[in-house]
Amino acid sequence: MIVLFAAGNCGERCAIGRCGSDTGSNKSIWGANGHPRVMTVGAVNKNEEIIGYSSQGPAAFDPKKPDFCSISQNWGKTKGDS
Repeated sequence: MIVLFAAGNCGERCAIGRCGSDTGSNKSIWGANGHPRVMTVGAVNKNEEIIGYSSQGPAAFDPKKPDFCSISQNWGKTKGDS
C-alpha cells in the first residue's frame, strides 16, 4: 500500500497565519506527513518553483521530505502578492 500525504500549507510564505512559528524550512513538515514510510508531496508552480505556501523539508521525522512535488492548480499567490 502506498500512503500519500500533502506536505502541508505552512511554507515560508504562508498567507493564512494559522501556522504561527511553524513555517519555512526545517519547521513546516512536522506531522504524519513527515513519517519516513509515507510519500510526502509538495506543491510547485508551472515553472517548477516551490509555491510559497507549500511546506518545505526536512521533516521532523525524515530529513528527505518532501519526496516529490507536483504542479498545483493554484497560482501560488502568497502574502504580498496582488
